[in-house]
Amino acid sequence: MATLPDPETLALKVLSIFVNQYHCRPGGALRLAVFLSAWPKLGYPMDDFARGAEFAEAQGWLEEAPQGFRITEAGFAKAGGIIPTADASARQVLSLCVNHFMTRPNGLVMVKNLHLIWQTRLHHKADELASGVDLCIENGWLEDAGNGMSLRLTEAGFAEA
Repeated sequence: MATLPDPETLALKVLSIFVNQYHCRPGGALRLAVFLSAWPKLGYPMDDFARGAEFAEAQGWLEEAPQGFRITEAGFAKAGGIIPTADASARQVLSLCVNHFMTRPNGLVMVKNLHLIWQTRLHHKADELASGVDLCIENGWLEDAGNGMSLRLTEAGFAEA
């Protein structure tokens, strides 16, 4: 006999899209179009999305946002979300420099490009980037290139990545 998934299970799947797939932080919003794309990939019909979203809203885990939903502090916590430490952000900055931008020791990374990837692809907050870059500079992994637009990857930063 077939049974429908319970609403809490569906709500947790919705929260997972926010936190695990799109790396949203509390207050982060996603448009409904994101769910129209992501939800069927989980193997559920859209009716189940509506049930899950309604349950999550009733629990205070989601709020309506223009053209979509916003995850709350409670929803972020329920999904097991963790806001990264400055150390974790610094290591992610180094990983982007070396693995995404293919920067080698003494090579430059444009801050605007780092910022663009940080926010649009990783969906992280700018203040997390700032704390990560600050720690990279403090640890001697990155240096200000002196032009206000670029960072220089040091030998130590390359080795740490």
